[in-house]
Amino acid sequence: LRGIALVLRKVFGLRSDVVGIVDELVGRIFGELDYRAERLAVERFRATYSLGGGSGPDLAGKVRAPRVVPELSTDRVLVMEWIDGVRLSDHSAEGVRSSAKNVLLERGVRCSLHQLLETGFMHADPHPGNLVVDANTGALTYLDFGMTVTVDARRRSAMLRGLVGFVNRDARSLVRDLVELEFLPRDVDRKRAAYAVTAVFDCVARAMN
Repeated sequence: LRGIALVLRKVFGLRSDVVGIVDELVGRIFGELDYRAERLAVERFRATYSLGGGSGPDLAGKVRAPRVVPELSTDRVLVMEWIDGVRLSDHSAEGVRSSAKNVLLERGVRCSLHQLLETGFMHADPHPGNLVVDANTGALTYLDFGMTVTVDARRRSAMLRGLVGFVNRDARSLVRDLVELEFLPRDVDRKRAAYAVTAVFDCVARAMN
């Protein structure tokens, strides 16, 4: 695949980093097959959101991951406890009360923000099929830790500053953080970029009035 990507890039003159995309894709595939890494990810997530794990009263014990059975797990097999409950993708989830759905939605959003901005360790595939409402505890249970990502403290700080800059419509600050997050290249003309961001802010403000 890497060889094909190199040829395609040369033949068609592609500007995209096709080789980098292939490396990332293949790396993720092999990463998902590493059950030792997945086991560590599950156990880390469980510890974070257990009672006393430091995630706070809104999440501790209300978000969890299945318990790993270490004596039955190897690098080729990962055994976890069975979770009785309702997947958010199941038709039976339609029977969940609206009030309960709102609580689960808020909990999921809080959990995602906690992962992204506080711990930096994220479940990278939290679609409805990977989320189960535990029938016994009501906890929002995350499944399938084959894909996780770690966001370092520098980028987390840039994200927080970017959010503040966005709320305050501080274009210069927002551009600086977009560069730090690598959404914009480091050699970008920051003055022109700030002017463009300001124009977007003004356009949105006019549309809302």
